[in-house]
Amino acid sequence: MLGIVHYNTDGTDGVSLQIVTRLFTLSDLKYPYILIDKDQFEFLDIDNTPFYCVLRDKEYEHHSTGKIVHLIESETKIAYQSFYEFFEKHQIKALYVHNLFSLPIIPAASLGLYKALKELKIPTISLDHDFWQARSYFPKRLINIFEKFPLKSEFISHVTINSLDVHYLKARNIDHLYVSRDYWDERIINHNSTKVPSRLTRKFKDKTVFLVATRIRRRKGIENALLFVHRFNTLRTKLAQKVSFKEGIVIFSNPQLRDEAYFSSLLRLANKLAVKVFVNTKHRYFWDFYRLADVILYPTLLEGFGNQFLEAIYFKKPLVMFEYEVFKKDIKPLGFKIISLGSLTRPVTTPEGRFRFVPKNKIDRAIFELSKVLSDKEKKEKITGHNYNLLYKHFGPERLKEDIRFEIKRLGVSI
Repeated sequence: MLGIVHYNTDGTDGVSLQIVTRLFTLSDLKYPYILIDKDQFEFLDIDNTPFYCVLRDKEYEHHSTGKIVHLIESETKIAYQSFYEFFEKHQIKALYVHNLFSLPIIPAASLGLYKALKELKIPTISLDHDFWQARSYFPKRLINIFEKFPLKSEFISHVTINSLDVHYLKARNIDHLYVSRDYWDERIINHNSTKVPSRLTRKFKDKTVFLVATRIRRRKGIENALLFVHRFNTLRTKLAQKVSFKEGIVIFSNPQLRDEAYFSSLLRLANKLAVKVFVNTKHRYFWDFYRLADVILYPTLLEGFGNQFLEAIYFKKPLVMFEYEVFKKDIKPLGFKIISLGSLTRPVTTPEGRFRFVPKNKIDRAIFELSKVLSDKEKKEKITGHNYNLLYKHFGPERLKEDIRFEIKRLGVSI
């Protein structure tokens, strides 16, 4: 039996969606597996875990560093015992571990898992989507704990999702197996149960709908989506095209686990810029808004790979995006056609909050490019069709099968 470990496997975040995508392929290849997440162990729930969690560090701000270290050590013993018993009970022969060995949000869970697999000598693929060094929420006073990560063992083979993160492993003399990109499988969407509600279709029929499908975190650069739509509304009557552009509105379709302070600052900014914002509160409508959207805005400043990029390409929508580092290195050379916001920002502190803005001339240039696409149906279909074909060529199910066959062979066990 193959065990698949992560904090959560039913969300719309990139890691959860990639796990589900891999599950379809594992099933296609007839590899038996079992999910090991918050539904199996309460302490893996990053929202409600009884363990120390760096995302909820305020609960521990009055504890001394020594107290927290002692707490993590005692919790590690609990996690170890839980994993050990589970692995023996279910006869786990190999493991896929997503992020726990590179992004230890719940340190005791990661350390307990490591101890259990090492003692049981379970071959493991550590799929490192993200690294803690690139996240600001890890408390510096516990640096001695986090410096142990990414974890190294003769039983662990590390896989990254982009070529830039390889240096994190090389710096720690950790063998890197290879780069496994994010992949797309349309089966993650239940096409039979999703349909854009007619009330929403009516609500936005007189608008140009700009979709922001990312989670609301500072690194997502969502202020540039608001600035983009503000400038679009300012310029739309001046765009000399064949069509008259409707007023733009921004939809936040994935507000779960949001940074509340950042979210509030975005709403204040939207009010100042006179940009209308609609916040989706229904998890089941997440995919529907892709169908409803006229344009996908993807202004993320930092990304391990880019799940929303793949989603926008699949739904054949014009894509306006910031060229973050991984995109420039691993995706752009493949030939995708996007509308670029460039790759530079400047920090700005306003009465509404702290932001990182793309230069206005880059935004205006992107708006004029977008207007040419939106006003020419043939041009739009040519671009989105080109991108769609590249999606399946480079990131489709068949490519993922090759990865998984290689990984299973590397594990060297009969599942």
